[in-house]
Amino acid sequence: MTSPSQWHSSFISKQIPGVFSRQYTYVDSAAQKIVVSAINISIAKMYAQLYGLEWFSFLPSHMVMDVVSPEKYYYHDIENNPYVLEWKKRNTFCYQMTFPLTITKTERTKRILQQLNWYFGITTERKLVKRDCWVVKPVGPSHISRKLPSGSTNDKGVTLGQFYYRINQIPNHAPVFKEIDGDRGQLMITDAAYHDLELLRRQLAPYGLTVQVEEREMETLFIKELK
Repeated sequence: MTSPSQWHSSFISKQIPGVFSRQYTYVDSAAQKIVVSAINISIAKMYAQLYGLEWFSFLPSHMVMDVVSPEKYYYHDIENNPYVLEWKKRNTFCYQMTFPLTITKTERTKRILQQLNWYFGITTERKLVKRDCWVVKPVGPSHISRKLPSGSTNDKGVTLGQFYYRINQIPNHAPVFKEIDGDRGQLMITDAAYHDLELLRRQLAPYGLTVQVEEREMETLFIKELK
């Protein structure tokens, strides 16, 4: 059996049940081919990896999506909802594409993006742009403590790290940054305050914190569905 002189193949599908999610690149020097794969990955995470954006620091709020249903692109899970398993069945995908070793990584990525864009019916672009962001800052000596304010109706709060992660998971939300040393103690922040700047300021005030709108230059992934 002879091997082809030039490898070109592509495969895109919905979730493969029972297989762990992963993305990887495999080089077969003997066959002079390279295989790029993603298995059971959300659309947003898939594209972030292809554009060279580290998912753990590149958060969903760093995307601008002109789409009908943002929830199809990544799972906004702030409470470990058991629905996540059903969501993954519907909204994670796989691809495997094979190329000759002679093709550069830049060209490979370009071809993968072209095929994925066609499959999902979208256009995508990574750009360095200036955006209005919410920046959490101290207004005086910070007094975050593990004790919630008196009269609180909730029995648990969130740390600054949890707050930062949760609010940056909201579809098309302004990116949020925190300019505070340390991450100790708890804050009492209601879900409504995640969407209401003035309410958030009022809820942060007892902790000696505030939030300001500031323009920041940042890498942003734009996703737009074709009409």
